Amino acid sequence: MTLDQVIDKLKYIRKDLTHLEAEIKAKKAERSFLEQMAMDLLDSQGLTKGGKGATTISISEEIVPHVDKDYWQEVWTYLFSHGYTDLLRKQINSAPFRELITLGEEIPHVTPVTIRKLNMRTSNS
Repeated sequence: MTLDQVIDKLKYIRKDLTHLEAEIKAKKAERSFLEQMAMDLLDSQGLTKGGKGATTISISEEIVPHVDKDYWQEVWTYLFSHGYTDLLRKQINSAPFRELITLGEEIPHVTPVTIRKLNMRTSNS
């Protein structure tokens, strides 16, 4: 394959993926709407599960954390002082990290790794 052919193929795939991602987004929104409708119908009937034929649905609940944005520092301090670091994601945000290393800052035990990507831009003309 020539470079021109590869670029044409990448352009086609990119356009195709854009359409597919839009379809996925629409289907996810529809699914979310229907899931909420099903939960509302179950709730209105005092039920937690229902079904039709071989298909069953049920409502489950789980507790998840929510931190008020104004109190992150207190939560952070509490988690570290009590050794609850397993509650945190073990990932450093890339954009602020790049800013720090650009300014000459280093974070102990953190190594910058370069990831190569191919970028493609198409003019709309």
